[in-house]
Amino acid sequence: MEYHEATGIAKKNPGAVVTRDASGTFIVRFTSGVVISSSSNDVDSDGVSHRESDERLGYIFREDQLLHEIANLNEAISELKNSVSAKVLFTHQLSQQLETLRAENVLLQKKLSRVSSAEWERIKEADRLERETDVARRKEVRRTVKCSCLGLVENCSRCFGTGEYTVDGFGNRV
Repeated sequence: MEYHEATGIAKKNPGAVVTRDASGTFIVRFTSGVVISSSSNDVDSDGVSHRESDERLGYIFREDQLLHEIANLNEAISELKNSVSAKVLFTHQLSQQLETLRAENVLLQKKLSRVSSAEWERIKEADRLERETDVARRKEVRRTVKCSCLGLVENCSRCFGTGEYTVDGFGNRV
């Protein structure tokens, strides 16, 4: 078949490809695998066998893809099973700790019920005084800290370019 004949057929059939066969003549290969080798639109028997061969290779390639995908999914499933079993173990440990804490709470509630209201007020007042003195002590503490800018940044928000700044016992800049 001449080139212009083959291109004319290919133009009429979108997706068709013009190539040469083993003898060097032009042929038109359709997307369905059918091959036309002359202007009389004869179907080439080699085209059918090529199509069957191509389909077989396609199936083999797809089977390999699916097997690879199955292996990946099996790996993901095993990772998820391990994750779930670890979470179940962690949940079991947390429930045991919760039971221990509940038992301690019951004991502490029993001890608290034995304390008189006057004694309870004295304990709360002592706690409040202790917290207030601790806060006052920490506020009085002064510590010099070297700034991370090493004094190289003129507009540093911590040291203002001096390279060090002072903090109180809570870590607040003074």
